Parts: sequence; C-alpha cells; structure tokens
Amino acid sequence: MDALDWSAVARGALWIGGLGCSLAALSHVRWAAQRRGVSLRTALGWDAFLVPFWSGLVLFSIGLAWGAEAGWQRWAWIGLALLFAWQALLSARAEQRANVEPDAKEN
Repeated sequence: MDALDWSAVARGALWIGGLGCSLAALSHVRWAAQRRGVSLRTALGWDAFLVPFWSGLVLFSIGLAWGAEAGWQRWAWIGLALLFAWQALLSARAEQRANVEPDAKEN
C-alpha cells in the first residue's frame, strides 16, 4: 500500500488556496465595480479588495517556498511572501482608518 505524501498535499493546498483567494478577490472587485458603475481601474485601488488579494498571494508564495528545491528559490519566495504581507498590512491599516467615524477622529 502506497503512503500519501501529506506534506505535498499541504503544499499544494496552500498555494492553490492562496491563488484561489486572490482570484476570488479579483472576481468580486470586478463585480462590485460593475454594480457601482465605476471603472475596474478605480476598484482595483480599493483597500477592501487589496487585503484579501495580497493575503492570497502571501499563501501562494509560502506554498511555493515550502516546495522549492533550491535554497535561492526558497529565499526568493519568502522575500515575495514578506513583501505581499507588508502590502496586505498597509491595506488593512488604510481600510481601518477609512472606516473610523469622523467624530472619533476629532477626539
């Protein structure tokens, strides 16, 4: 009986899930832009889109870093994951600031 390589399954699930998350965010922002009557270019700058988009790319990069065979490839994917995580953090903070009520800003 052959054993299933659960590590490979987890790596695959991680990068496929991350890519799926990013593509779902892209699909949703396209739909929301059409519904609101704004251009897709404008909608791609919305922080509500950018947070799940960058987060999905973080998972994608981690999955590929985990499966990389050469050390330089692993470090390149880790670097990209950190860059994407930084972008997700900045977008989340911008979204939080935008959601603060005007009265709370004055105090």
